[in-house]
Amino acid sequence: MMLVDRLLTVIWTTLRVVFSLLCLITTTGTSVAARDLSEAPVLTLDPGTHTAAIRQIAVDSAEQILVTASDDKTARVWNIASGRLLHTLHLPVGPENIGRLYAAAISPQGRLALAGTTASQNGTHRIYLYDLTSMSFLKSVNARGGDIKSLQWSPDGMLLAAAYAGASAFRVFDDEGELVHEERLPADAWSITLSRNGLLALPVSDGTVRVYGIAGEVHLLATLRGALPDPRGVQFSPEGDLLAVGYLSRKSAREVQVDVFDVATQELAKSFVFDDITHGNLRNVAWQRDGGALYAAGSGYRGTNDFIVKRISWPQGEVSETRAATNSITDLLPLSDNRVLFSTVEPAWGVLRGPEAKTMVAPKNAQFYEAGLLTVSDDAKTVAWRFAPGEQRYSFSVNSRDIRRGEREATRQAKTVSKRIPVSTWENSYDVTIAGRPVPMAPTEISRAIAVLPDESAVLLATSRTLRRIEPDGRERWRIPLATEARAVNVSADGRVLVVAMADGTLRWRRTQDGTILMSLFVIRDGRWVLWNEDGYFDAAKGADELIGLTINRAGGEQADYYPMSRYREKYYRPALLGRVLALRQRESPSQQVPIVAVRFPSTTAWSNVPMESPEKASRTIPH
Repeated sequence: MMLVDRLLTVIWTTLRVVFSLLCLITTTGTSVAARDLSEAPVLTLDPGTHTAAIRQIAVDSAEQILVTASDDKTARVWNIASGRLLHTLHLPVGPENIGRLYAAAISPQGRLALAGTTASQNGTHRIYLYDLTSMSFLKSVNARGGDIKSLQWSPDGMLLAAAYAGASAFRVFDDEGELVHEERLPADAWSITLSRNGLLALPVSDGTVRVYGIAGEVHLLATLRGALPDPRGVQFSPEGDLLAVGYLSRKSAREVQVDVFDVATQELAKSFVFDDITHGNLRNVAWQRDGGALYAAGSGYRGTNDFIVKRISWPQGEVSETRAATNSITDLLPLSDNRVLFSTVEPAWGVLRGPEAKTMVAPKNAQFYEAGLLTVSDDAKTVAWRFAPGEQRYSFSVNSRDIRRGEREATRQAKTVSKRIPVSTWENSYDVTIAGRPVPMAPTEISRAIAVLPDESAVLLATSRTLRRIEPDGRERWRIPLATEARAVNVSADGRVLVVAMADGTLRWRRTQDGTILMSLFVIRDGRWVLWNEDGYFDAAKGADELIGLTINRAGGEQADYYPMSRYREKYYRPALLGRVLALRQRESPSQQVPIVAVRFPSTTAWSNVPMESPEKASRTIPH
């Protein structure tokens, strides 16, 4: 076996060198985006559903097909009536955020446009075009700089409008991908709506909603002033005479507001204020197709993970509501039969009909919403969790490689209080102080969990963007950037191994000394699990080697291919090797030589709802 491993190592190393040389050759003269992408294969989760937030949804003209764009760097194509998955699109990916998809739009001619963070901060981003019928790749479009947060086709399919954040902008492309309008904005834009009569509305985070005409040249018609500083979601009524606006921030600590403007007069027609949404907002809005009701939803919730959709009859103004999700609602899309589709951060999607909500597709992986949900055994080889709040607990043992109901020996709770290292309020907080020092955090970074080492020699801080070790004097010993939110963290009794629960449903073992990742576990509700290390070696329950695979970017950066790990079982399946990882507290490869698969695993999921956004500090809300 040692000889075989060495031979495979030589083969794989040679292939990687050749692959890298080819990429170097083919990227000469190509876009910056291609050079931002991963050259090595990227290990990717694929349980048959999304593993991270769905950001935008789109339907075909026949209203039979739904496309969901997700933070997990895939787009999925669904049958609306049955909820059946028809196709998964794996687009080019890179480290951390590169490859996340925020935007999806389908033209009347059946062209699917997808976009998001497709390059580094200063890189050239792309819009990817596909034929919806054949799912074949058509082309990619130079989208210039900035993350694309929303895409919308014009009613005739001849124009594609894009809203940008980061490098704030508004751009319009023709059906061939040529730029026909470009406008730099003073603040980020997160959504777009178009009317049947040739109007386009763009909410900008400077407190305005800009209304454009798109007949002939794109031209500004009016600038509406929102009631709050950060209009986020907009939609024209079916006749185009009214414009509904939802906001990121709250009207007050107790109130959430949704506005309706008269487009002709540019005046506020009606405002709705709700005092029964205890947290979050109603930033997304959608008109029922007959104009008889307005729906509003977002990060607004009350109680424990009860995320609410408000339905406002029009013009009567009578309000009803439904609990539609256990996490933020990210998009609303009306259908011609007066149903409204919705998507969530869970990630899930479903259908609203009147006051009723039906989830069509729910996540298969664990929903780690509570910082205290993760318990471990003294040696951290057994871990226990809940798939969702209020459900029974399950445990996984690295030793026996099985899932059982109950905690078994995984009864060790994370220590969250230290006399030696005082910690301020940390759960769901934008401002954390440890040992008297404010923790430097990004403007949209949220603290989710902490764990004090048993000897109180350090505090581990898990946030929406990073995992950190902080010493008794308040200084950071190490900081690990994350491409998916950390939700819970715990430590072994000897303080040498930590376990962190991630928003993508994975559990990750790391060394507390330096944060080096040792091993990862992914479990779904049907009992299948897969365990792997960063070099690609894995163990899996029967059929679970289909849950992960390799995404390989093609030369030039326009397309990518996905291959399930079941294709490589003979080469990568190493159960015994994984059993030694925690005892050795280091990654191990056969014969301790170059691993068969020298792949990185930048998690394909991303930060949850609020960290994704750029709210003003005074109006921040902290939903899960």
